[in-house]
Amino acid sequence: MLRNITDSLTNALTGLGTRSDARTARVYRALQLSGRHIEEAFEGSAMLRKAITIPATDRVRAWRDWQADGDQIEALEAEEQRHQIKAKVRQAEVLRGLGGGALILITAGDPMLPVNERTISKGALQALNVVSRWHLSAHDWIDDLASPDYGKPRYWEINTTGRRTRLHPSRVVCFTAEPLPSIYRASYEDRFWGRGRVPSLLEPAQNLDEALATFGSLIKDALNVDLGVSGLLNQIATEEGEALLMRRFAAMRAGMGALNAVVYDKGDAEGKGGESIDRHQVTWAGIPDIIRVYAEALSAASDIPVTRLWGTSPKGLNATGEHDDGNWNKMVETGQELELRPCLDQLDAVLIPSALGSRPAEIWWKFAPLDVPSEKAETDRFKVWVDSAEKVQLSGAIPDRAFAKAYQNGLTENGWMPGLEGALAEEPKETRFGGMPEDDGTDPSEIVAGQGREVIGDLPGGGEPDGSDVPARRAANDSKGGGRQAEPPFLHDYNSRQPRDRNGRWITGGARGYVAAAASNRAVKQTEIGDVSASTAVLIGRLGHSAGGKAVALDPGFTRHILKTHGGASERKRGQVPVTQRDIATVTSKLNRATNFRRGEPPTGRQGNPRIEAISRTSRIDTHMVFEVRKKRLVLVTMYKKSRG
Repeated sequence: MLRNITDSLTNALTGLGTRSDARTARVYRALQLSGRHIEEAFEGSAMLRKAITIPATDRVRAWRDWQADGDQIEALEAEEQRHQIKAKVRQAEVLRGLGGGALILITAGDPMLPVNERTISKGALQALNVVSRWHLSAHDWIDDLASPDYGKPRYWEINTTGRRTRLHPSRVVCFTAEPLPSIYRASYEDRFWGRGRVPSLLEPAQNLDEALATFGSLIKDALNVDLGVSGLLNQIATEEGEALLMRRFAAMRAGMGALNAVVYDKGDAEGKGGESIDRHQVTWAGIPDIIRVYAEALSAASDIPVTRLWGTSPKGLNATGEHDDGNWNKMVETGQELELRPCLDQLDAVLIPSALGSRPAEIWWKFAPLDVPSEKAETDRFKVWVDSAEKVQLSGAIPDRAFAKAYQNGLTENGWMPGLEGALAEEPKETRFGGMPEDDGTDPSEIVAGQGREVIGDLPGGGEPDGSDVPARRAANDSKGGGRQAEPPFLHDYNSRQPRDRNGRWITGGARGYVAAAASNRAVKQTEIGDVSASTAVLIGRLGHSAGGKAVALDPGFTRHILKTHGGASERKRGQVPVTQRDIATVTSKLNRATNFRRGEPPTGRQGNPRIEAISRTSRIDTHMVFEVRKKRLVLVTMYKKSRG
């Protein structure tokens, strides 16, 4: 004994480090539970059941978001609803926590043959059933380390109504538990299914259940009443005395109920020999703390926050519970990606062809967010994202086309503009990412003429720019019509004034018609064709000019000057690119995409409103635009284009 003591006499007296120390006998042993024991523990303990069902429920609570066309999404969701996929996956997740479970895919054909998604027709998934691992038996385990299916069976067997059916592994979606560290033991089957959560949670759950049960038994003894009777032993010695004593107790009970008091014989004149009644109340000091410690132990063992496991509000000063919710959501997301996604991918090999009749490669999905932010939080996030993106754009580090692609993807992926992806798909490829279609040499007025579209209202007689015979619209002071003159339709680029048709689509073409009319010396007035964006107003403001809330306007005289001076073939001789009517009609979008701004100089010898120059760059051409800053408008004065080589 003494040779084991190397510290001091204190250790010898207390027994620390010797065989009398209880810690020297500690040995951890794996708790082996059968399926029946696991089921009984799951049914018998409410807290253990919550520790198993909460992770399973939260993994499927928000479910998943399909990324496909609208009609495809409807078909996929209808197929999921037909087979109750969400509820059955939750059931399989519960079995995963208990030790393992599986989804059995029932399709036409031999169940021993592998599933081939290319041959699955629409509606081929006939049924989807959930079974536990104890309903399945695996055969012919693959032990070839070079095989990708190492540690898996070559086929499964399931006993249905006394008949054993063989199933190919591709038809069994296995929800396996946590893998076993097979250091020195465990069969192929145990290593495949893993270890459920019940063995590790059983002791903490039992401790908590026992504490709650003990506390519950104390409640009925919260108030104890002791009755002291003089000569009790002598009175119960005879039957008559016992009967008299029982009648006396009954009278006392009746007195307590009727009078809220106990009436009893106080004894003789000296106060001796009478009954006495003493009350003892049980105190609960320390019991809630003990229960709380057991609850926290179960919470730690199950990796579930106490606020989620018990459904209580956060405790403590300034506690909001956001930290607990954030940590728990991370745990759930990790389980979704590592454990649930492989199961759903195997299921989708049958589900998607059964819903659509084929397996399009472009269809994919992602888990829906577990915590939906508030409207204010989402608005703030969107504002920060837009401001950051604008700063990146203004830096000029990213080409316009690449930036437009990334910006559109950001809006689509974050879901900030529902339907944007479908709307962009309808746009021509040459204009989807901010570019302008190549000039085909046609007169823009011909696009408007004869197509029944509404054109600019200030043309003489209300006719088309090319003079075609179209009924004139009435002016505002026309006594025959008496109606208000319609507002002209303008290009939709950055323009809140642009009108829409019945289907909500922008009406286009009017601005180009206006430019064509001005070029042909028609009597048209100066008119607004768009709005200055907020980011452009900031850049102009740095030059000392206010542009917030102002509109972009075209003046017929300046328009004719631009086309005459910078729109001819002579521009090519000077190394410039001719300005087309389309360029002028889309000046709003060019201005709001401009990256360089500087002060403009008024004409020599003339005084007037201040001017600014904006430069919009593409991969090949720089477009220079000069605007006159007026009270409510930025009027386009001149425009010319230079090739970058």
